[in-house]
Amino acid sequence: MRSIEVRRHGKRNKPNAHLSQEGVSQARRVGNEMGDFDRVVTSPLPRAFDTAIAMGYAVDAELNALLPFEEIVSTEMDMGGGFAEAARAFAIRKHAYAHAVALATAWLDLLLTVREGGSVLAISHGDTIELGAVASLPNADHAEWGAAVNYCEGVRLTLDGERFVTIDLLRV
Repeated sequence: MRSIEVRRHGKRNKPNAHLSQEGVSQARRVGNEMGDFDRVVTSPLPRAFDTAIAMGYAVDAELNALLPFEEIVSTEMDMGGGFAEAARAFAIRKHAYAHAVALATAWLDLLLTVREGGSVLAISHGDTIELGAVASLPNADHAEWGAAVNYCEGVRLTLDGERFVTIDLLRV
């Protein structure tokens, strides 16, 4: 089996593109509790890249697939509404659905680049992670997964063959 850990970037002070000192400190603390990864990828936005570095990982690649979704998706869902809200938007089968499926496919493709038993760390963005998780395990009880992921939180998905089979919520 392979696993992917998808984490939200650390805190920043808008409109700054980079992490705040609080975000760097939190990412360091979280990174100290994490293991090793075969690959580390981030969205191209500085806050995602900064988070991986602050966690103690070199970045292998920046992927556009990990970027926040386009504004049209936000018209279909309440931002910050958690996994149940992401599932509701996913069920509409429009823009949020398309983004979610593309993200789950990108996660699967990433995992297929590492050895059996390997793992990937991906640093992405809030609401995007929830949509990708819902698409990865569409028949799960998404309301049970709870609130939206906060800074440096995320999910760990396990792949068996070419199918996601389990999820662990990673709370800080």
